[in-house]
Amino acid sequence: MDPWDLYDPVDVLAKLPPNFYEQLESKKWQERKEVLQAFIDIAAANPKFDTKANYGEIVAVLRKVVEKDANINCAAAGAKCVTALANGLRKKFQPHAAIVIPAILEKFKEKKPVLRDPLIECIDAVSATVPMDNLLDDIVAAMGKPNPNIKLQTDQFLYRLLKTFTAATVPKKLVKAAVAPLLVKHTGESDPDVREASYAALGAIMKSLGEKAAMMFLTDIADDKLKMGKIQEFRDKALAECPAPVAEVPKPAPPKEEPKPAPAKEAPAKGPAKKAP
Repeated sequence: MDPWDLYDPVDVLAKLPPNFYEQLESKKWQERKEVLQAFIDIAAANPKFDTKANYGEIVAVLRKVVEKDANINCAAAGAKCVTALANGLRKKFQPHAAIVIPAILEKFKEKKPVLRDPLIECIDAVSATVPMDNLLDDIVAAMGKPNPNIKLQTDQFLYRLLKTFTAATVPKKLVKAAVAPLLVKHTGESDPDVREASYAALGAIMKSLGEKAAMMFLTDIADDKLKMGKIQEFRDKALAECPAPVAEVPKPAPPKEEPKPAPAKEAPAKGPAKKAP
């Protein structure tokens, strides 16, 4: 059982500091960071959020923090707050996902780990609340950005996401029509980190679809032994991290017992022989 299911839902918005929204407008970054940390602490103490509360306002405000706060520490704290919301609401966060995903992907242009790492946790948490179809437009847009860090982190995100699928669950049409061609294009990027990330994502696709199906969209690089070797290497890595489910072998039926022969009826006992007169 998921431990999250055992928690009682809590209205975390009712626990916010009364000056939460006002303090987020403070000119002092320390004050903005302090009130964001307060929400992070509230969420940590109450992992399951009440789905009846209205989270629209706080999601919009946090997106603005992630997207526009000039201080990297505040932007990182804002990303942690969005992660807490996604984890606390799970599938109920889905209506808000489209609001924050473009801001997260765009902010990947920042290379510093203090912001990059919370953004990675954030995109993983948010993507878990929606089907991949809902992510596609934003992913494709991010993959087409000129900034190499956005391409790098988007491709690495695709590796983490796609390796979890199987041939039965992977959205084949979306992967083949939209994602795979861009990943193949990224294998020719000048930035070596982007190339490596594209090999990883293509390896995850190969793991999910199977090698034969994956080769259908790898024809442009099929003769490149270096690239194909890298993709197969990441395919194996994805398989090790997310092994295919093993089908249960049905237990053999117990052998039928042969019917036991009915016990022979005993012949009636003979009385003592009569003496002749």
